Amino acid sequence: MADAGVGFRHSLEPTQAKRFGERWGDAAALEAALIQGVSRFRDPGRGQGLAGIRRYLARWDGKIAIRSGTARIAIVPKWDDDVPLQEGVPPFPGAQVLIIIPEQESAQR
Repeated sequence: MADAGVGFRHSLEPTQAKRFGERWGDAAALEAALIQGVSRFRDPGRGQGLAGIRRYLARWDGKIAIRSGTARIAIVPKWDDDVPLQEGVPPFPGAQVLIIIPEQESAQR
């Protein structure tokens, strides 16, 4: 899936850039969103999409990778050899999301 919007860094910048200081950039924004569960929304119950996807993928041993700006982050399952974080990738103005849910036996889950 792809979205040609403003990207994670610009979306989170108003609420997160100061907290990260000089480290703020595309990679830090992706880490904040995917690993720390940070959202641009402050309203209770908002911004739970990535957290819910992570829980679902953990249950099914799945993978998620997100590319935004000049960085790419992934939750890498044991069956994959991807790198968790890449910086300096060719710029993408919005976000690209890859989700893989491996086929499993029905009795397995």
